[in-house]
Amino acid sequence: MQNCSFCDIIGTWKCACSDTLFCIEHITEHSNTHVLDSNFPNVSQILFPISDKDSSHFKQEIHHRLNTINSYKEKILTQTEILISKIKNLSKNIISQLENEKKIYKNLLIKSYFEKEEHEKVKQILKTTLKIKSVQNNFDISENIENSYKIKSFKNSQNFKGSYAVSKLANLYDIYIQSHTRFVLSVAISHDNKYIASGSDDKYIRIWDLQQKKQEFYFEGHKSSVQALSFTPDGKKLISGSKDSMIIVWDLQERCKKCEFKGYIGEIWGLAVTVNSDIVLSASNDGLVIAWNIDDLSEISKLSGHEDAVLCIGISNNGEFCISGSSDKSLIIWDLATYKQKNKLLGHRNAVCAIALFKDNKNAVSGSVDKTIRIWDLESLSQIIIIQAHKNIVRSVAVSSDGSFVVSASYDKIIKIWDIKNVSLYKEMIGHIGEINSIVITEDNEILVSVADDLSIRVWDIKNGKENFKMPGHTDLVIGAGTLKYDDDTICTISNDETICYWDRQTKCQSRQCLGRSYRIDSISIGNKTKSIFSISSGFMMIPYLDFKASSKNFILKDYNVLKKKCIALSHSESFLIEGSEDTNLYIFDIDSKNKCSEMKAKFSGHTGKVSALAISENDEKVISGGFDNLIIIWDIKSLTIISILQAHTGPISSISIYNNKIISTSYDKSVRLWDLNNKKCESIFHGHTSWVLCSSISNDGEIFATGGGDKDCGIIIWNLNDKIMKNVLVGHQGAITGVAIIKNGIQIISTSIDKTLRLWNAKTGIQELIIYTYSEGFSALCVSADEKYAVVGSEDMTVHIIDLDCKRKLCDKSYLSLKKEINKAIETYTKNL
Repeated sequence: MQNCSFCDIIGTWKCACSDTLFCIEHITEHSNTHVLDSNFPNVSQILFPISDKDSSHFKQEIHHRLNTINSYKEKILTQTEILISKIKNLSKNIISQLENEKKIYKNLLIKSYFEKEEHEKVKQILKTTLKIKSVQNNFDISENIENSYKIKSFKNSQNFKGSYAVSKLANLYDIYIQSHTRFVLSVAISHDNKYIASGSDDKYIRIWDLQQKKQEFYFEGHKSSVQALSFTPDGKKLISGSKDSMIIVWDLQERCKKCEFKGYIGEIWGLAVTVNSDIVLSASNDGLVIAWNIDDLSEISKLSGHEDAVLCIGISNNGEFCISGSSDKSLIIWDLATYKQKNKLLGHRNAVCAIALFKDNKNAVSGSVDKTIRIWDLESLSQIIIIQAHKNIVRSVAVSSDGSFVVSASYDKIIKIWDIKNVSLYKEMIGHIGEINSIVITEDNEILVSVADDLSIRVWDIKNGKENFKMPGHTDLVIGAGTLKYDDDTICTISNDETICYWDRQTKCQSRQCLGRSYRIDSISIGNKTKSIFSISSGFMMIPYLDFKASSKNFILKDYNVLKKKCIALSHSESFLIEGSEDTNLYIFDIDSKNKCSEMKAKFSGHTGKVSALAISENDEKVISGGFDNLIIIWDIKSLTIISILQAHTGPISSISIYNNKIISTSYDKSVRLWDLNNKKCESIFHGHTSWVLCSSISNDGEIFATGGGDKDCGIIIWNLNDKIMKNVLVGHQGAITGVAIIKNGIQIISTSIDKTLRLWNAKTGIQELIIYTYSEGFSALCVSADEKYAVVGSEDMTVHIIDLDCKRKLCDKSYLSLKKEINKAIETYTKNL
C-alpha cells in the first residue's frame, strides 16, 4: 500500500485524470478543482488484492468463524431448550397445586352438609377472600439469564484452540508445529544435503531443513502409508510411493503435486531416480520393477523377473544399471539401456529388504530379514563379506561416499556402522525406542538421519555415534496455541504428546520444549443409578454429576499427579470404582452416598506394564485387567489377590468385555480371543483384523460381539459368539475405531472413531443408518447407559459429550479444558525456565 501523494495517510482513492493517489481528505479537494473547472470528477476507490496463499487462508478462516458462530448458536438453542424445559416443569408443578386447590373448592360446592374440618373451612371462606401469592411477585427474567443471552464482544483471539491451530500457525506465520503422528517409514535426502523428506503411516510427507532444524512445509495426497521417497538429483522434484499403490511427483519449488499414477501396480516399497532426473524406477509387491517418465509418469518399461514382492531398489552412480531386492531372497541386476535382466545374486536366506550401491558402481550392500548384511562384488557376482549384523530384520542400509563404511538399521532399534576394510563394527547408535525403518547419510559422511516407529526423525553424528537432535514438532493432536503476553515473538503450543513447545516467530524454529500432559479422555464409566459419569484423562479423574434431561450441574476434577490413569471400571452396585494406571497398578476407590470418590481404598499389584483395560464381573467379585505386558489377570476383589494369569496375546491388551463366564480380549497383536472365566483357558482365537484391535462389545443376549480398530478399511467386525465365526463387517468410518457398543439386543451398533464421528449401524444388515454426531476433534472413548437411552463420548480435547440415543442428538457437552488457563500455565513454565 502506498501513501497519499500529499500526506502520510494511505492513499485509497485515485482519479482518472492522473496516477496520483489520494486520501479521503485530498480526494475531496481534488474533486472540487474539477467542479471549479466545470469537469465532472471521475474518481474511484482503490481495491487491494490478496495473494493466492492469503486467499486460501482467508477462506479457511472465514469457514472456521462460521463454524464458531454456528457452535455458539447451537449452544444458545440447547440452553434455551433446557431453560424452557425447566420452566415447563415448574409450571407443571404449580398448575398441579392450583388444580388440587380447585378440587377442594369443587368438593365443598356440591355439599349441603359438612364434616367438622370442612365446616371450619366453609366458615373461613365466608369471612375471607382468596389471594394467591408466589415466592416472587413478578415474572421478570433474572439478570443472570439476561446476561447469558448477551454477547459481550466478537473478539479476535490470538489463542487458537484444537487442531485448527496447526493450519492457522502455518498460514499466519509459516511455522509448522505438527510432526508425524504415526510410524515414520521412509526418509530421503536432497543431493545438496540441505533438505530431508520423511514419509509416514499418517499419509503425510514432511520436508525439513537439516541445517536450521525446522519443518519447511508438507505434502498431502496419499491415501495410505508413504513407504518410499526419492529426491531428483537436480533438486527440483520429490517422488513418493505408497501402500495405496500411488506414485506422486511433487514440485518442490511450487510446493504442489505435479503428476500422479494410480493403477494396476501393487504397494510401492522402493523408488530410485536416474542421475539426469528423467526416469524413476519403482519396486512394488506385485513382483515388478517399473521405469517411469518423471514428467508425466507414463510407463516406459516393466522389468519382470522376481517371483515375489520387490521390496527395495538402488541405482548405479553412472545410471547404467539398477539392482532390486525381493521377498524371493534374490537380487537382480537390470540393464537400464535395454531394461533387461543382466544377472541374479543369490545368497540371502530370507527376503531382501534393503539395497545400496557404492559410488564406484563395483560393489553393493544388501540387508535382509535373515538379519545379515552382505557386500557383493558386482563384477564377479559374488558375496565378498557376510556380516551377522543384527538380532532382527535389517530394514535399511547406506554406504559412505568414499566406500569406507556401510551403515545398517534394524527392527532391533539399533543402527550400526561397519568398517569395511577391517570387517568390524565401528560404532553403534542407540536411542530409538521403536523399530527403525529407514536411514540416509550426507555426502560428506558426517551426518546420518534415521526414522522409526517411535515417530521420531533423529539426526546423528557419524564420527562419535551420538544423537545430535530430533526434528521438532508435536507427534499427537495439537490442543491449542497462543502467544506469550510479554513476548509476541514466542508462540506456545500444547499437545496430547505430553509436551509444551515454544516457537520463535522470526526464525520459525522451535526454541524450547517442556514436559506437558495429555488431554485425551481415555476411559468412561456411567453410574446408571446415580446418573454420574466417571472419566479419566492423563492422571485426572473427572466426575460430573449429570441430570441427563438437563445439563451438567457440577463436577470434580481430581489430580493424581504422577499416577496417570488409563482406564476405569465402575462396579455394578456402583459402590466402588477401579482404575488402571500407567504405573502398572490397579487402584480401588469407594463411592460414597454423594457419588464422590473417596481416597484410595486398596491397590492391586501384578502387572509389569501399564494397565490398559478393565472389566468387573457381574457379581462384583472379580476384576479382569489387561496390560502392556500382554497379560490378562483375574483378581479377587475382596482378598486383593491374583486368581489367574492368562497368557496368549503377543501384544498389549486394548479392551476386555465380559458376558457371564465369557471374556473377550482384544490386542495390538491384531487378534481377538475368547476365554472361559471358569476354567481360565482360551477357547478360541478370532482372526480378521489387519491392524491393532482397540475396542469390543458383547450383546446383552450373548449372541454376538463386535470389535473395531485400526484396519485399513476402518471396519467394525461382528462375530457370532456361539459359532465363533465372522458374521459381518461394517465399513464407513474414515479413521481408527475407538469405541463400539451393541444395543437393542443386538439389533443396532454405535461406534466412535478418530474421524470425529459417532455412527449408528444396523447390526443385521451391516448398513450405516446415521451419523449421529460430528465434532471438531476425534473421539477416544465411548460408554452407553444401562437403559440404552444415552451414549457418553469422550474426545481428544478433554470434552465429554452426552448423546440422546432416542432423539439421535447431542444433549450437552462439558469441556474440562480451559485453553487460556493451559496457555497461562505454559507461560509460567516458560518463565521459570528462563
